[in-house]
Amino acid sequence: MKFISFWYDCNPQKSRYYETCYLKLKNQLEYLGYEYSIDNVQIDNPNYKTLNFHKPSFIEQKIKQLNDSVIWIDIDCSFIKPVDELKDLNCDIGFFMRNKEYDIGRWYYDIGTPHACLMFFNNTQKSLDFIQPWKDVCEKSKLDPSVRETEHAYLIDYYRNNDNSKYNICKLENYCTSLPQELETHKIYVGISQAGINYDKRYRDWE
Repeated sequence: MKFISFWYDCNPQKSRYYETCYLKLKNQLEYLGYEYSIDNVQIDNPNYKTLNFHKPSFIEQKIKQLNDSVIWIDIDCSFIKPVDELKDLNCDIGFFMRNKEYDIGRWYYDIGTPHACLMFFNNTQKSLDFIQPWKDVCEKSKLDPSVRETEHAYLIDYYRNNDNSKYNICKLENYCTSLPQELETHKIYVGISQAGINYDKRYRDWE
């Protein structure tokens, strides 16, 4: 099992935020003894939305390239506690679920929806089968200026509307948080980049 992620700074002369996040995450992974494969990606028309939409394609690519199970972790996440137990996951897909409601204006995230910042995918055909439709809609949408969601909203829609009984899905709780009051009870701190904040502000009232 390997942790995977990617990073890209659209304007490194102005900000090296994601490079800094990469170095921090890399140091944490090495300190904890976890194998990883993290790339500085090069894609067409890089911006906050297109980079997010690249996530499912990258995950699929890494499963095939590494011939191993993978855990996607957003580059601006950080470890609060070790997650050694994830090495023993015996399922096609591991989703780290919300156990409370979040209303952030543009999206409404409710109980039982998966985070997109941390995801386990085993090296199985069923994992790849799950990723394919998510990847397809992201690739189709990333250059469409009328699309305002990111890969996270599509993952939740697909998870809700898909027949998931064909997959062996582990549902894990109390892993991901961005709330200071939950740091004692959770294991991964979810980073919130300024680019993400700006993107959310831009479309906060679109509905």
